[in-house]
Amino acid sequence: MIYLKLHVFPSPRSFLRGNKALSSNQSPDFTTGDAAESNNSISEIGVERAAVDVAIGGALDAYRKSVSIASTYTPKGAWMMLSSLNPPQDVSFGYDIDVDIIWHSDMDYGTLDVAGTVLLMVCAPNADTYYLVTPDSQSHLHAWLSHGTVQEPLVHVLKKAQVSPVLSAFGPKILTDSFLAAWRTANEGTPNIREDTLLSTKLAYLTASLCSEKAAQIDEIPLDGIKILDILVLLSDMDSDTIENVKDQLVDCILKFWTALPDVSKAKAYEMANDVIKKQEPGRIWLCVTDTLAPGGPDETGNRPPVEVMGYVYMGRETTSTIAVRNVFIQEKWRGRKLAAPLVYAACRYWLLEGGAPIEKRKEAVSLFVEPSNRPATMAYMKCGFIIREEEWARNGFEGVNPGDF
Repeated sequence: MIYLKLHVFPSPRSFLRGNKALSSNQSPDFTTGDAAESNNSISEIGVERAAVDVAIGGALDAYRKSVSIASTYTPKGAWMMLSSLNPPQDVSFGYDIDVDIIWHSDMDYGTLDVAGTVLLMVCAPNADTYYLVTPDSQSHLHAWLSHGTVQEPLVHVLKKAQVSPVLSAFGPKILTDSFLAAWRTANEGTPNIREDTLLSTKLAYLTASLCSEKAAQIDEIPLDGIKILDILVLLSDMDSDTIENVKDQLVDCILKFWTALPDVSKAKAYEMANDVIKKQEPGRIWLCVTDTLAPGGPDETGNRPPVEVMGYVYMGRETTSTIAVRNVFIQEKWRGRKLAAPLVYAACRYWLLEGGAPIEKRKEAVSLFVEPSNRPATMAYMKCGFIIREEEWARNGFEGVNPGDF
């Protein structure tokens, strides 16, 4: 008999507290402090947490939003963890399963009554897209976790909690397929699952040691007449009119990057840029721009051309140990000049290596997702040192349903 506990949390805040309590009971390969001592390499922790921090980072983003907007704001979505004191050792379906559902409260203080090994996290920071992730140490159980006897209790809880309907799911493909199938079975009238997957991608990670090894190779890429800077550094030497011009160009890039997403507005793109600038958050947005001070910059009248934004990188989903590359975009006229690699590398180097972020903010790994069919992006990330995992992740939903933001 495999005894499972399905922890259900009412908010990202309580979900994060539950994760902290569960993590303190994990074996050394999952905890933060003990793992560093046992592995003698802090980089290994980032690798272990790369998948889990997709969920943790989403919860942190939702929590930060809730405390920055107003005390009356309540994040939508669902927040669950599946744990076990005696997890299965293989993917056999011969085990009998007992699932105990535990409903936690935001009024829980002190140490939450949670223990065991985390097998699966299910959360929906955007209310309609559900993330399903497992710690790397449990990824061998994906086939077992995708079985109906495990998925059905998840769907039962979601229905009982009256959360937003599942429009799409993102995670290892075997998990998203089974989760969507279970939701459809439990909800009469739900359309068929889309045959064409919305997104097929793979998880990649970069540690400090891998990043350091690629420094010389990246430095060989010619950047004559080009600067790559943190947006806060770039704007610090500009007048107000130039700042607004750069922001307008950045927003144009963001909208082009988001072009495939529904319900994208210019206001939302400005909000993303202004949020980083107003909060003075270094390392979050990196720009590749023309260097107006480069030789030959001024025209015949002595005037220098305006700064042109060639591309940008946006970093987000930050946790204590990892941060993710969320957006990478190069303007079409500047593509083919191998600018993506040094732009991404500059952002990663800031977060991973000495001389960048303050030591208390430095990360153990940077993660990202890349579509296998996007060869230019794949080559750029590998040039930076990213290791791309083999497992396919997917985002999919139901026919005729707008899956919303992602």
